[in-house]
Amino acid sequence: MGVPQVQVAPQRSAGHEVEAGIPPVAPSQTRTGVIQGVALPGMTPREQVTNRDEAPQAAPVRRSLKERMASAPHSFADPTPMSVTDNPLTQTNVGLTTMTSTDAAFQIAADGEVTSAEATIPIAAAIEVSEPAGVLDLDVAREHHLFLVSDAVDPAELEALAISMWDEAGWIAPGRLRLSSDAELEGPWTLDQPTRAALGTPASLSNAWVLHCPQAPARQHNNGVMGEWDKAFPDGLPTGLEYRVLEALRRMARRLAGGLRIAGSGYVMVPDADSAVNLTVYSPRWINPEDLLSAMRERAGFEQMKDARDITPEAPKPVPLTPAQIAQIEKLKAELGPVRKDIASKIAKAREEHEAQRDKPQVVDGYALMSPIGHRSDMMIEVHAVPTPPRVLRWEPWTAGAIIEYQVRWLPTSAPTPGVGAISRTARLERLRSTQDVEKAAGMIATLVGGNVIDEDGFLVGLEEISPEDGE
Repeated sequence: MGVPQVQVAPQRSAGHEVEAGIPPVAPSQTRTGVIQGVALPGMTPREQVTNRDEAPQAAPVRRSLKERMASAPHSFADPTPMSVTDNPLTQTNVGLTTMTSTDAAFQIAADGEVTSAEATIPIAAAIEVSEPAGVLDLDVAREHHLFLVSDAVDPAELEALAISMWDEAGWIAPGRLRLSSDAELEGPWTLDQPTRAALGTPASLSNAWVLHCPQAPARQHNNGVMGEWDKAFPDGLPTGLEYRVLEALRRMARRLAGGLRIAGSGYVMVPDADSAVNLTVYSPRWINPEDLLSAMRERAGFEQMKDARDITPEAPKPVPLTPAQIAQIEKLKAELGPVRKDIASKIAKAREEHEAQRDKPQVVDGYALMSPIGHRSDMMIEVHAVPTPPRVLRWEPWTAGAIIEYQVRWLPTSAPTPGVGAISRTARLERLRSTQDVEKAAGMIATLVGGNVIDEDGFLVGLEEISPEDGE
């Protein structure tokens, strides 16, 4: 049998008619991926669909979450007073003075529906840690030690100083500042004019904090070397927690220009706030003597500063010897006899080694710089490493490594006489000038090495850094 031949019709353009005798070829349908006549699980057969002739649903309008929150309906009545606005996002709560502590909140359901509801929220208003000051009762004032400050001292300053000394310091209630263990300050109380007159306190210190602290029954006998403490406690000095807290309050009083009134004796102690002149810079960085000396001369203005190793004290002129003394010396030399050659050679060798080491750089563990300041005072900068930081820096992470101490000390020509309360006007003016120079030197050191500046009482001090433009 022969193989049937298939005759392929020639292609024609769409506009030409199909030749006679050849049936038309149906156009191929577009592939849609839909399997006709097959219903997969979860699908409805085509013949069972009832809404085929209905118009398709419109696509939902997409709105941002902000728009939905702004138009969200309230789930229940809003008891919180609000300013009248159409948008709950811009409503202002005007009920801060009421007992209501709720405000508008929003809830989003699983289907995305947003509704407005009430919820308890924290009040964003400032909360005072002290109550309004009242007048201190006179009997209470006489029974307790008082910490005296002026109206300008903020309670937050007391808290900052207390935290720098004690780990557990902080507010435990409005007007109650815990210091350490069972010691706390209560206040501030107002001291009116009659109360100040009865207590003998200065007029400038119009606020008082009452110290609540257990007193140790034992007292130390006065030895006459404790200065004002001997006057404050004529029957014996306190011991234990009471003494430690009072000593800390004395340091705080000098920093805040305040004072102390001691219960029992009624002695009022007002430390001189300007007497704390010396400053100390603590830093993890070491600076070489020649670098610090150059910076102090060129940038800080201490042109006469010198390395303490280069300062040779003037030796007094020797007293001329009498003829009898000269004869006695010659007699002793003759009795000694000739010097051994080995000893003479060792002395000569030691001198040669000393001369050879003079020009080489020295490796030191510490050094000191000296400079005149004020009119007739001196300043010394002592630099050395210390094993532990001061307590105020106990939380600084860099203190786990090397700690370098730069102590800037004022050396007055005449030291103040112990026991003398007031100093002369000239001495006070000289101290003020020297204080400015000490602060300038400490600021220069802090600019070079960073770190923290501490005063004599162990509190942080903020100084302005010296920029290169300032030095020029």
